[in-house]
Amino acid sequence: MRPCPALLLLAAALGAADAEPIPTTSTAAAMPEPAATVPEPAAPAGGAVTDPVAVSASDTLPGRARRAPAAATPDRWSFIARTALGYDSNPVLESSVAGDASGSDSAVWSAELASTLRLVRAERASLAATLGGEYVDYPSEREVSLLRVGGSLRGSIGVDAGGLGRIDPGAIVSAYGFWADGEHEATAVQGSLFATRIGQGWVGIASIGATGIDYPDDEDLSGTMLDGALRVMLLAKPGQIANRVELGLRGGTYAAESDSESYATLQPTLLATVRGGGERPAAGVVDLTGRLGYERRWYDETGTQRILTMSAGIDRWFSPAFAVGAVLAVTDRDASDDADSYGRVQVMTRAAYTW
Repeated sequence: MRPCPALLLLAAALGAADAEPIPTTSTAAAMPEPAATVPEPAAPAGGAVTDPVAVSASDTLPGRARRAPAAATPDRWSFIARTALGYDSNPVLESSVAGDASGSDSAVWSAELASTLRLVRAERASLAATLGGEYVDYPSEREVSLLRVGGSLRGSIGVDAGGLGRIDPGAIVSAYGFWADGEHEATAVQGSLFATRIGQGWVGIASIGATGIDYPDDEDLSGTMLDGALRVMLLAKPGQIANRVELGLRGGTYAAESDSESYATLQPTLLATVRGGGERPAAGVVDLTGRLGYERRWYDETGTQRILTMSAGIDRWFSPAFAVGAVLAVTDRDASDDADSYGRVQVMTRAAYTW
């Protein structure tokens, strides 16, 4: 089994994110691949789909844009541990770019540990390094199980752009290795540039990036993904992103060594998050998330694919550092080749602790 580029792009992107993620995304649960270059924190890929994008533990935007007292300086070090347990009706065998459904159900569990060192924590600049790993196991479908280990470096700086106001440009570089059944399957190296603009009641993030993927045992699959993405968050309250509606659009091309594995993709998404019981994580606070995603792929030689994903999640905080939740995700893929079409349901419980 060799992981497909879509999974590797997602895992590398999510592993590269810096912040204090909370479990509004599932480690081994579901959600369609977000823009690989968007720099907001999120949980790892797990089973190829993901639930709504995570936000930072403070759930506030930088103090300069909130028209409120400045946010506290983040800790120099932070750690996060996540675990998830659940059921997958149709684990996807990521043995090709198209991906093949196993056709049988399985339990699934995952565990992840990551640490972040913030090298620069200034008002107008930040630089952070993250190291971590995640293991996702399907006891009934071992060929789907995957280990991911690697790290990333992310930096940004605030600049005054005249009439455009304050803009925060930055960059992310990351490298991750992937192993299946104890054998090295692939390496993904990513670089991206992004810019964030915070307005009164909205946030915009634009990004461009490239990811190179090397399959040592199958060079036909090796290649480079070039992509660009735009996300717009509409906030219920200025400076607070825990309650928001988010629109996203990503487009890109994957150029593989073999034309049959190359494709172009376009992915619009719609996300909504609601928090009840308080503005910040605390005992009794509940987060609700919902996401709708659509992806269209055009393969150079094997036709097209339409991938529709829907997910809903709930998480309850038991302290500012610990939350437990659940997520339901449904995926439907319709391909030119009927053999590549499938349906999938994932039901997960999950927990996360940060310190």
